[in-house]
Amino acid sequence: MNRWQKGEFLEIERELAKDWRQVLSNLSFDYYIGMVKNIIPPDTKLNSLQAIKKFVDEFVKSNDKAVLQLAFEVLGIPQKARIVIMKRWEEEKLPSLHEFAPYGAYVFKVDLLFYLALDKSFISRERPSNKIDLAYLYYLPFCMVFVSRDNLHARVAPLFMENGQTFINGDDLKADMKKLDEYYSKLPDEVKEQGIMRFATYPPEDMETLIAQLWDKYLPIWRKHAKEKRNEKKDSEDSKKLVEHLNNLEKNSQPIITERPVTADEADHVMFQRSMHLRKGKWKLLPPEVEEQLKKEGKL
Repeated sequence: MNRWQKGEFLEIERELAKDWRQVLSNLSFDYYIGMVKNIIPPDTKLNSLQAIKKFVDEFVKSNDKAVLQLAFEVLGIPQKARIVIMKRWEEEKLPSLHEFAPYGAYVFKVDLLFYLALDKSFISRERPSNKIDLAYLYYLPFCMVFVSRDNLHARVAPLFMENGQTFINGDDLKADMKKLDEYYSKLPDEVKEQGIMRFATYPPEDMETLIAQLWDKYLPIWRKHAKEKRNEKKDSEDSKKLVEHLNNLEKNSQPIITERPVTADEADHVMFQRSMHLRKGKWKLLPPEVEEQLKKEGKL
């Protein structure tokens, strides 16, 4: 990942990417469409994506063995795994797939909707890569905000959203980011030299932005913290102590080698290391003292 971040790609990686694009252009879904359209009762009309989604939700709630078997086929579950899964399903007294494997059921519903929508021509067959585009919805249960410029995402993602999730059009977010760029560009040079992690910790409080609305929705306490940050006196000594403490933790940390995974609750402390650029476009990211400290430690 560090190498890719620098734009360094091996020739074999370029060839694999080329082969992958070729595979996408030749995808055929006739087998799966023929399989899933048989689950629709003769008297059931699916005249919209919303109707398909409602039908799929009800279908997956069933504890019929045929639902689990269809999921095996659609999701491409290996034969050896199917035997184990089926045994566990029977031991748990035949629950619905929705109860038995919630995330598996969710992915199954995404794929079912896709194939049924292809059959009903709500999604075009002319673009095989639609299947890959829709696979981004697999991540939807793990996010609060889903951003995309893709028209298929705009039509389908809201159908699967719940618990207050938000869909944002990518063009709207881009325009909002441009407003923020213009706002911060007007700051004095001495402020910008401090790095955006210092002067742009929170959205501007004195302007209406889409990003501020999202912060208000999902992390409303940010305005209180922003006010406290604005009013507090800078205490570089405390910051210095914190950096020293983190450096000591890193220096004294040892990788855990055990026969079983160790959870974060069991460990005294857990450290995650990430690589990052010092600048992003025209913007400096880190405060000067942090950059200087990294140079002293030989990390730059």
